[in-house]
Amino acid sequence: MKPSWWNNNYTVLMITWMGWISIYLARSVLPPVLPVLSAELGMSHAQSGLLETAYLIGYIISKLPAGVLSDKYGPRRVLASSMIGYGAATFLVSYAQGFTHIFALRFLVGIFQGVHLPVANALLS
Repeated sequence: MKPSWWNNNYTVLMITWMGWISIYLARSVLPPVLPVLSAELGMSHAQSGLLETAYLIGYIISKLPAGVLSDKYGPRRVLASSMIGYGAATFLVSYAQGFTHIFALRFLVGIFQGVHLPVANALLS
């Protein structure tokens, strides 16, 4: 049987590439709707800014543990879990009842998305 030109390496590359695209989309979904969201939930400008800060704090915190989790459980399992996690957390933002809920969910989105880059780079190398 002749070897296929499409092997497992291309599949991993495509999945990580699609993950990076979905991370960008999930990260940039909040700023365009923030004025409407702030008005509807009665948030101040400071609270609106804290939502992005919550995301960044979660993103930064998860970088180092991502490598440890990847070594312990395997990069594919950790990468898949992080993608499902940030997808679910982003979806749940639409059901949030106030600033505290959105803040916590944006923090979770940051944690789950922060895992992606170090694990994907380890998987691709």
